[in-house]
Amino acid sequence: MLLKKICVKLIHIAISFALVFNITIYHAAFADDGINIINDAEIEDYTHSILSDVLHANKIDPERVDFYIVKDQAINAFVYDGLKVFVNLGLILNASGPEVVYGVLAHEVGHIKGVHLVRGTAAIQTSAIKSGLIGLTALAIGLFAMPRSANGESLDMVQAAVLAGGQVFQRSVLAFTRGQEEEADKYALDALTKMQISNDGITELFTKLKTIQSRYIQNIDKYSTTHPLSDARIDFFTKYNTTKTKQTKKLQDLKLAHCLINGKINGFFDIKPSITADTSFLTNKQCKSYYAIYKAIGKKNWDLAESLAGKYTTSFPSQALNPYFNETQGDIAFAKSNLQDALRHYSTAIKNANAANKPLFVTRQLLYKSFNTSIALHKNAINLLANDIAEINKELATAKEQSYQAKLYFLLSVAKQYYGSEVLSLINLAFSKFYSNDKEGAKTIYTKLSTNKLLNPEEKAELETLKILIDDKDAQGK
Repeated sequence: MLLKKICVKLIHIAISFALVFNITIYHAAFADDGINIINDAEIEDYTHSILSDVLHANKIDPERVDFYIVKDQAINAFVYDGLKVFVNLGLILNASGPEVVYGVLAHEVGHIKGVHLVRGTAAIQTSAIKSGLIGLTALAIGLFAMPRSANGESLDMVQAAVLAGGQVFQRSVLAFTRGQEEEADKYALDALTKMQISNDGITELFTKLKTIQSRYIQNIDKYSTTHPLSDARIDFFTKYNTTKTKQTKKLQDLKLAHCLINGKINGFFDIKPSITADTSFLTNKQCKSYYAIYKAIGKKNWDLAESLAGKYTTSFPSQALNPYFNETQGDIAFAKSNLQDALRHYSTAIKNANAANKPLFVTRQLLYKSFNTSIALHKNAINLLANDIAEINKELATAKEQSYQAKLYFLLSVAKQYYGSEVLSLINLAFSKFYSNDKEGAKTIYTKLSTNKLLNPEEKAELETLKILIDDKDAQGK
């Protein structure tokens, strides 16, 4: 009866926690490699739509491939660990439209189709992430010397990231990777032809990279770079550029999405455009308005953001059906503590996302915001959670059945998360996994937390109890 009572009270919290928890932990793993993963449903939906088309063209099930958006201004996208695709914000910032992104992702999926990273060693893959593919992150901590232009001036950070990336490890895998890159280009050409997307997009990007290369003082030896030089790649794609882009409704929708997202990123981060950046969003009234809204949000000027969002609604009434604009309105209302309005906007966003058949991860993120707002609306929520924690602990003291213990620990994990104790939430999740016969899952969480030097006494004691359970289980298995 107690479990049912607590489940009813925490069901919304539990659902949202279960939906987003694995994403949070998974992203934390990449943080060790200097990769800053961001969650933004609008940007992810745009990228997912293009990537899915490319994967289908290569007869690869999109469900098998994970993708991530990296907060990095370097023009880059890359495949890691076989079936993980990373897309830098810099690629979107420097692309004039979705055709460019199609071209780049077609190349990266070519690596998946060619099973290139599977042939390499794990050490090389990790080296690629740490030394060559993190762009600004690596440069910011001084891993590379800043390249100089022909007149001796420092290149801007975006340009430097493109040129510096890969210098640490590239020579050790040179012959292997150059062949891979050329093969991936051929796969990209085949995929673009099947999708009826012109090569103009990817050729445009290589032209921009050539502009950057021309400002680099050192002579670039074609045998000392892992990627074929821009000239060679431009020639390749130009030679076989026989496909004209089919102007479908989906492509038109993606073009607007690209413009809006470009304005959103530039506005929120208040980016000073590089010489290769695409600034066409400033000439589009709708995208420029979106840019202004997000610039105000980035500066936390919520009154201005609210005013601009109101004008945006009046100027572009169709945006009332855009779940991402609904979400933006909800974020602004939440920041201003107008929780009822925030909940209304988030609910509308979920409704519109479902009506537009958006991917599950979009609804997941919107649900998470909606649930958080629902909890914030109840002023006694924290006290109620505190009571629940006490009740669960009392029940755990006498619980005998493992499956029941697992459920209680999961609810305790959820309650701790929303009570503000992330470490204890993780530890209780580990207990839940342990009593669900997922010893390895419990051990993974223990290993991650055991390196934390800032645990308080309660957290240390709970972690030690978890260790004893795991050790006893290991001993029984011998």
